[in-house]
Amino acid sequence: MLSDVELNIIKLPPDIINEESSADIAVQEGEDATIVCKAVGHPTPRVTWKREDGEYMLLRKPQSRELIRVTFTGWEKY
Repeated sequence: MLSDVELNIIKLPPDIINEESSADIAVQEGEDATIVCKAVGHPTPRVTWKREDGEYMLLRKPQSRELIRVTFTGWEKY
């Protein structure tokens, strides 16, 4: 018995969910900052963070809540 099979692969562009993502935050040197970026899409979006000077931040789980320690040398806009 033969049957026809059809496979449709739908790609969706990334969509950042603003309600679950970080807004502007300000912290003092030595304090911790929690940053969040929640995005959905197909395939699953890859989230990266970079500073205003273009340097990328290495995060363990960039799409989850990430805690960073702010130091004077790390003071920058992200």
